Amino acid sequence: MTGPVRTLLIEDDADDALLTREMLGDIRGSTFDIHHAPTYDEGLRQLLSGQFDVCLLDHRLGARTGIDLIREAVAAGADCPIILFTGQGDETLAVAALQLGARDYLVKGRVTPKALQRAIGNAIEKHTMERALAAHRAELEQANRELARKNADIQGFHHTVSHELKTPLTVAREFADILIEGLAGPLGAEQAEYLGIIRASCDHMATMINDLLDSSRIENGKLALHREPVDAAELVSGAVRAMGPAARERGIALACDCSGGLPALHADPARLNQVLANLIGNALKFTPPGGAVRVSVAPDPDGAFLRIAVSDNGVGIRADKLDAIFQRFYQVDDRRDQEKGGLGLGLSICKGIVDLHGGHIQVTSRAGTGSTFSCLLPTAPPEAAPPAPGSPPAPRSGSG
Repeated sequence: MTGPVRTLLIEDDADDALLTREMLGDIRGSTFDIHHAPTYDEGLRQLLSGQFDVCLLDHRLGARTGIDLIREAVAAGADCPIILFTGQGDETLAVAALQLGARDYLVKGRVTPKALQRAIGNAIEKHTMERALAAHRAELEQANRELARKNADIQGFHHTVSHELKTPLTVAREFADILIEGLAGPLGAEQAEYLGIIRASCDHMATMINDLLDSSRIENGKLALHREPVDAAELVSGAVRAMGPAARERGIALACDCSGGLPALHADPARLNQVLANLIGNALKFTPPGGAVRVSVAPDPDGAFLRIAVSDNGVGIRADKLDAIFQRFYQVDDRRDQEKGGLGLGLSICKGIVDLHGGHIQVTSRAGTGSTFSCLLPTAPPEAAPPAPGSPPAPRSGSG
C-alpha cells in the first residue's frame, strides 16, 4: 500500500508500547503512522472509528483482555485486521483469538521487525482481499436480485399481454365462424377461402398465446396438474389418431407402436396430450413428404417408468444445438423455424410438464437423419416414484 500504514497500538504498558514503536521504526521500506491507545475503552473506541489499516493489540489490558476486546469489536462491526500480542505458552489463547476474528498473533519476546512486518503485510493483504471479495459478492447478489426482478416483470408482461390478446382473438374467431356458416348471408368460394385462412390464423395465434401462458405458469411454479390413472397405450394411440389428418396432408406416414399390458401412469392426461401433440407436431413439421414418424410406448427396463418416444427421419438437429433445445424461446434454426411458425416455447413447455410429473425428457439426433424425443414418466405417484434415469434434481411442483 502507498503512504504510511495507519496503525492502532492498544497497549497499557508504556515500556512495551515504546518497544513496539521502536520495532516499527526499524522496519525497512514501510512507514507507520502510530496512534497509541493506553486503555481498553480508548482502544475499543479508536478501533471502531474505522480510521486504521491495522491494529496491534496486547492481551493484558488491566482487568480485561485482548480476547474480550476482539469479541466486543467484532460484534460491533469493526473493520480492521487485528494482530494479538500474547505471552509465552499462550498458544490456546492465540487459537481462540483467531477463531474470534483476529488476523494473526505474535508471541511477546520473540517478535522481530521482520516477523512484525510480515504479519502486518499479510493481515492487511488478506483483509483487503476479503473486503474486495465481499464487495464483489454483494454486487453479484444485487445483480441477481435485479435479474430476478426483471425476469418477474417479463413473466408478468407475458401473462398480462397473453390474457389481453385472448379476448379480441376469441371474438374474431367467433365472427369468422358466423360468416363461414352463412349466418350473415351467402358466401362466394373465394370469400369462404379467405375466411378459412382467417380462422386458421386465429387458431395458430391462440396456440401461441396459450404457449406463452403455460410457459409463464411453469416458470412461476403455478402450472397445476390434475392427476389420475392414465392408460398410456390409449393416450398415445389417441394422440396419433388426432394428428393423422395433419400427417396425411403432409404426405408423411404416422405410425403407433404400443406394447400391451402396460401399467397405468399417474398423470394429468390433458397435459400429456399437450406434450404428445407438441412432439408429434414438431416431428411432422420437420419431416419432408414421404418421410415417417413413429410413436411408441414401452416399459423402461427398471419397470418404474414408461418410455414414450417420438421418432422421425426428418432433418435432424446438429449436435451443438442439442444442449439448448429445451430452453425457452430457443430455435434451432431461426430462418427455418420462422418459416414453420412458432415462438420456440413448445419443447420448453414439454420439458416443464414432464418434469412436473417427476419424469425426464431427452433427445437424440443427428443432422440429416432424424430425431427421437423420449419421455420417461413414472407409473407410481410422485411421492412414491424414484427419480427418472438421467433426470436433474426435482423441480418446483405446481401439482394439485
